[in-house]
Amino acid sequence: MGVRGLQTFMEKYCPTACYPVYLSDLAEKYKIETGNDAVIVVDTQSCYFTWSKGLDSIVGLDVQELFHRIRKFVTSFEEIGVKLVFFIGGLNVEKKRKEWLRRQRNNLRKVYAGFDFLEEGTVTKNVPEEHNRLPPAVGVFVSLFLKHILNCEVYCTIKECDEEIVEYVHKHECIGIFAQDSDFIVSDIRQSIVLASQRFDQGRMATMMYDREELADILRIRTEQLALFGILLGTYTNTIEQENLTNFHRSICPVYFSTWRNIPYNILMPAVAKYIRELPDKPIDEILKLICVEIFGDESSLNSIERSYYSYVFQETSATANPTTKWSQILLEAEYRHRNFIVPSFIWGVVNDQVFELSATFEDLRRASGDNGPNNQDVIIPSSTVTRLLRRRIYGILLLEYKHLDDVEVTEWCGENIDSYNEPVLVKPVAPIVPHPGLLQLWSSNDDGRLNEMKWKLFLSCISPNITTTGVEKWRTLPDDLVPISATLFYLLEEKFMNEDEINAVIATVATHSLYDRKELNNIIGRYHPRRTHMSVVITRTYSMVISLMGACGYPVPISDKLICMKFEAKLFQIKYKEMKRNKSIEELCDNNDMCMNIFNQMKGVLRRAIGDDFERQRTSRRGVRSEWSNLEGKFVRMRAS
Repeated sequence: MGVRGLQTFMEKYCPTACYPVYLSDLAEKYKIETGNDAVIVVDTQSCYFTWSKGLDSIVGLDVQELFHRIRKFVTSFEEIGVKLVFFIGGLNVEKKRKEWLRRQRNNLRKVYAGFDFLEEGTVTKNVPEEHNRLPPAVGVFVSLFLKHILNCEVYCTIKECDEEIVEYVHKHECIGIFAQDSDFIVSDIRQSIVLASQRFDQGRMATMMYDREELADILRIRTEQLALFGILLGTYTNTIEQENLTNFHRSICPVYFSTWRNIPYNILMPAVAKYIRELPDKPIDEILKLICVEIFGDESSLNSIERSYYSYVFQETSATANPTTKWSQILLEAEYRHRNFIVPSFIWGVVNDQVFELSATFEDLRRASGDNGPNNQDVIIPSSTVTRLLRRRIYGILLLEYKHLDDVEVTEWCGENIDSYNEPVLVKPVAPIVPHPGLLQLWSSNDDGRLNEMKWKLFLSCISPNITTTGVEKWRTLPDDLVPISATLFYLLEEKFMNEDEINAVIATVATHSLYDRKELNNIIGRYHPRRTHMSVVITRTYSMVISLMGACGYPVPISDKLICMKFEAKLFQIKYKEMKRNKSIEELCDNNDMCMNIFNQMKGVLRRAIGDDFERQRTSRRGVRSEWSNLEGKFVRMRAS
């Protein structure tokens, strides 16, 4: 998360240590010298805003355009002979959670400012960039897309992301790290260079390089002393108390400043470097003790100083011990699936720490209330609240073998109301209602038909206990790409989040998805609408939870682009929602297309139980959408026959 002020100092006062570079030149030079293609390690989370910039995120997730940009990003590096290796942060380690929570609270304030700016009908392309936020669940979709569609080398971290990146560059020949975290500038990264992800110009394949060796020369310290420099400046997650650092900074600066923030970087940074130059020439352990005494007055905080220092210095990790119990075997397999992004990252957090985190998204939690329904425009049920029961059922699958479920609580950090991210919510797992063969069996490569049937039943019972055995067979006949979105809608219907007319608009969006290419979707003018916008957030987030449920169950439907490339395009949903409001018929919602009507027919068939069995009745709602099931089925048969 960075060394305080270091990036600003280098860009403003160290032009020889911070300069533009052409990546093609770096790659070509590297290949001439070594005969190998260059490898760049990417801190993936630093790219999310770059990939999402300009997307209509207020409307919702723009799936086709987002994936197009990521594919183009990867291809642009391949074309100049650079292999990208992606690292994605997993669950926050405890010492970083405080900073993560602070950022979530800050993000919520920005979200509220965005809602204060909006009025119903606002053209979203006219909304200032600072009010756009990352789409919900973007990390899940991006990571799975990189791994399973683009076949990139992708790792999800167990420890801190920057520490595992440093470890990787020590074990492999890497030309650089593509990130926006100044921790890498002071870290021991061998000969690798630091490349700024937020300054990347894809057209010219150029970016800003932060030169560690030049920075050390400017400060007149050794490159290996940059780690000391970093901890003495203070990081956003530093275990050294900021108050003690503030007093230290005042004591070494030539001019008195009332607070740490008042000290200009061009005075503070040289002063810290001067302090380091004047330290005695002793082993680092003795230097850390000396620093501890001078800053704190004694050695009581030595462990904190050592942890901060060694987070920047590569240390060989010991091999994982052989598992001795069934649960340790499960943890080992869960870690493997997590690291290699076979399953979404939250599964590891649950099985290892019984902790779940959900970042703030574009929801006005000031309007959150427990009294909500599909026709209530004044209050919202947050996506984290809507999906809680689904999560509890997933926890039941993941923790059934841990210990008695009555003794287990999962700590959830979610955005649910105006007091969110101050205190966690403790929730109990819900035990599966169908046979559970054990996680090792579920996650095995066993292609046994009986096991796959158990996966299906476990998966669907978590979506709803009301899906009967006969219902399972109907679900299994669905095309793979319709299973997760249909499961999403079934769950939301049973949670009474949506009514049938709104479901029709969503299904029509999915059914007509293939009729619209990326450019056509980009040309759709998005407009803010409270209900429609919130539905997009909840549907997207629930869909990502359904994918996680599939991963927990060992993927009853094999993981592929059909699962990852969600066909719920938020801009297209805007159109279908408005058409539904204008009393369009089902045929018109499906663009009078036979193929789209077939998809609509299939999805509505498996949702029958959630909507109600009486599909024979003529529905004449105030919206006038004609959803008589038998008539629709008959019309579809006649169209196919003709």
